[in-house]
Amino acid sequence: MLDRLIVEISGKSYSQKQLEVYVLLRTIAMGEGVKRGLPSAETWAEHVENFKNDMIVYTQLENDQQKLDSFVPDFKNVATAEKALVSAQAKDPALDAFIRQRQLTEAEISRILTILFRVEAYTKNRLQLSALKTNEESSFISIDPKTDWFVALSKATSYRYYAHAKDYKTLTPFRS
Repeated sequence: MLDRLIVEISGKSYSQKQLEVYVLLRTIAMGEGVKRGLPSAETWAEHVENFKNDMIVYTQLENDQQKLDSFVPDFKNVATAEKALVSAQAKDPALDAFIRQRQLTEAEISRILTILFRVEAYTKNRLQLSALKTNEESSFISIDPKTDWFVALSKATSYRYYAHAKDYKTLTPFRS
């Protein structure tokens, strides 16, 4: 299987490849182990749900240019995450194979990290954590799907899963 659709949010479909890359980059940006971010049957359901939640937030930002513009990520964080990815890729053959199979370009990686940090900034803002000064400004938080703001946002956003989206299937991309 080359790719498949996983979830549709407000008319925009997301594929397994997009989900896998997003989750991997988020995991590396968070400073977690690479293995946790690589696709597997054990973590698939959690990754699908977290990705859906993040894309609901991003859809909210995309639909409001003023909000999108106000949550521009600190490009220092994007550059740090890119360096962490390059470093991890040099050390981990499974990660290197994953990146090469998906033929990810620097521009795609930077675009996805920008989305990821925008979602993070919006989430922190909604949770009023942005006013708190933490020792680690790049520390990530997960969206709690039970918070009032997210419940309201989720109810106002149409989404659906494609058939068998919650069943993990390995992608086998073309090799050139």
